[in-house]
Amino acid sequence: MWRRIRIYLFGVVLGSIVVWAMILRNRNVDEYLRWTPGERILEEIRTDSNTVLPANFMCLLDCSELTTLDYKNLINKGSVDFKKSSPRETPRKYVVEYKDNDRTTTAVFHFMNDEQHLKKIFVNGPEPVCNCTPDESN
Repeated sequence: MWRRIRIYLFGVVLGSIVVWAMILRNRNVDEYLRWTPGERILEEIRTDSNTVLPANFMCLLDCSELTTLDYKNLINKGSVDFKKSSPRETPRKYVVEYKDNDRTTTAVFHFMNDEQHLKKIFVNGPEPVCNCTPDESN
């Protein structure tokens, strides 16, 4: 009986070492979850050539008291809130949130064909009323 348990445990340990050596060694930890839906959406947004920012982007940031660094943190470290998103509608809508200390930055993206359009960006709660001229192209 003990011989079988020792042989089994030896096989488990040996198999774990082989898996570590072939798959996990020298890998970036951030790459492990790149296959999840939220990470795939954020990867599409991060691709600068496909994300279309509105003409009044800087005005929207100023109105919400945000900086371009806050926007970069949002798309790099944020998470997609699928409860607030509507991925089955046309255009697909995704809400990305980033929590930093006591404030939450929220952005709404619309996915149309191969482009992602930033529609709204705001901090904590409802979207502020800004005097920015709306983007006519979207």
